[in-house]
Amino acid sequence: MIIRGWSIDGFGLFCGEACRGLGDGLTLIIGPNESGKSTLLDFIRGALFGFPDRRSRSPLHLPLRGGRHGGRLMLETDEGPVVIDREAGRWHAAELTLPDGGRGGEAELGELLGGIDLTVFRSVFGFGLAELSDFALLDGRGIDRRLSSAGITGAGRSAREAIEALDEEAAKLLRPRGRSAVGAAVSELSRIEKRITAARRDLERHPELVAEEEDRQRDLESLSAEADRLRVEERRRERLLELWPAWHQRGQALQRLAGLTESGATAAAIDGEDRPPAGPDGFPATAATPLLLTGAAAAAAGAVWRFSLQDPLAGGLLAAAALAAALVSAWFGWKRRRDLAELRRFLTAAAERRSLEETVRQVDSLVAARIGNDQQARRFIAELDRGAVAAWEARLSELREAQARTAERRDTSIRRLEAARRERQSLEQSADLPGLETERQALLGRLTEEAEAWRVNRLARGLVDRTLHAFTGERQPRVLQRASRLFSGVTEGHYEQVARQTEGSGLTLLAADGRRIDAGDLSRGAAEQLYLCLRLALAAEHNSRGCPMPLLMDDVLVNADPRRAAGLARAITDYAGTAGQVILFTCHPATADLFGDVLEGSAIRRLAVPQTGADHSLSM
Repeated sequence: MIIRGWSIDGFGLFCGEACRGLGDGLTLIIGPNESGKSTLLDFIRGALFGFPDRRSRSPLHLPLRGGRHGGRLMLETDEGPVVIDREAGRWHAAELTLPDGGRGGEAELGELLGGIDLTVFRSVFGFGLAELSDFALLDGRGIDRRLSSAGITGAGRSAREAIEALDEEAAKLLRPRGRSAVGAAVSELSRIEKRITAARRDLERHPELVAEEEDRQRDLESLSAEADRLRVEERRRERLLELWPAWHQRGQALQRLAGLTESGATAAAIDGEDRPPAGPDGFPATAATPLLLTGAAAAAAGAVWRFSLQDPLAGGLLAAAALAAALVSAWFGWKRRRDLAELRRFLTAAAERRSLEETVRQVDSLVAARIGNDQQARRFIAELDRGAVAAWEARLSELREAQARTAERRDTSIRRLEAARRERQSLEQSADLPGLETERQALLGRLTEEAEAWRVNRLARGLVDRTLHAFTGERQPRVLQRASRLFSGVTEGHYEQVARQTEGSGLTLLAADGRRIDAGDLSRGAAEQLYLCLRLALAAEHNSRGCPMPLLMDDVLVNADPRRAAGLARAITDYAGTAGQVILFTCHPATADLFGDVLEGSAIRRLAVPQTGADHSLSM
């Protein structure tokens, strides 16, 4: 893969910046401080692997002169030209234009990069002076192993990623501390076995709980029956008190009817209120009196008519006849008055009787409708007849108090019954030994499967790890041999060999006089030269496998003395001629002089510090 150029819409101080036609070998980009060399390096890294967001500690390079935050990177691959278009932002993925004109994304870009991630690229292929002097980037993060593993699995996936995925999967299955599938299954199995033990123990209590529930049920039934009996008696007392006023009225009506007899009332009226007038000489008048008086008066009148002129007794007879006529008139007057009074009393008595009988009938109908007409109803009527109202009221009060006590006892009994039932049901559910055993066997089967999956995972991990170690063991000597040759050339033979320490992961150097020197004891300049040689060796070894990556370096020669800087320039030139493309950023014109004999005019690009309000430009 070769970088042919870029087009920056907006990134830091760049706006509308474009560069094309970069060569296959060495390109030197020269510019003073603040001309954007480091910004340009960050743009290339961001275009390849994604721009940092606000969660990152890396600079965001927000557009200072406007434009879309991002741009395009033009590449040349074995299949043809590829353009990467990327915009900054968490949700913006890369968009690729492929050699055939088709579109691609992150997956195609991952294949194009051949398993190289941002960490490896920053450490080996695209670095500045700060990264150069940090040996931890090379050793502590296993860069050599990363580069070695990139060629084992292929298709954009490294052996390191395969190992990490296997380790992650194994951790999900089983880990000493923390959650895992096996751990969760073991915990669940332990819980089930405890439940089985408890179920077996609880089964011994089941008959006792059943008996207790039955006792509670009987208590409840007894209290319910008592409550029903009290309610029945309460309703009886309430009905007695409710019907008593009407029944009492009925009794009074019956008493009045008993005292009303038509004949008795008439005789009493005749005997007590009137008598016929007395006859002559005080004799009582009788039913024959009117006839006698009438005959006497007629006889007297006839005698008077016959003897009025002849008999001196005629005057006496006239007087007798007048008396008889007066008696007849008095008697008929009395008779008339007597008959009218008797009629009025009879009618009044008849109306009262009808009213009293209606009252009795209505009360009888009301009572029959409320209590019926059976034996129990007759007992109820007998109790009504007694009319013990005060006793009824006292008993009703007692019944209501008894009902309240019974209701409270019944509620308590219901709660106790429900508690006994829940305890029995809970025991039966927890003591479901067949179900618990089935669940236990299922868990044991799951544990067996997960343990087998973990064993297979560890076997696969071991296989990949051994392959990686073997591959690294073969490559590492080549990398160190190449680094030894480069560092010996840069130091003009002062150091002859670079090797791993026998213990630990550090490096040791073999000097020409036979001394072994720890790399940590080197001066800063010498350490930077050693680490640059190591990077050149790692990059060359990687590129030799057919997936070359461009090498971008930002002012990595500034701390080297002139002679060693010249040696590094030769090493870089040799790399560019044999291993792959090199883009070198520098602010020192003297650095360009080191490459003057091998650089053509088109291989030198110059950056200028932009003026206020002016676009940045890169001269060819």
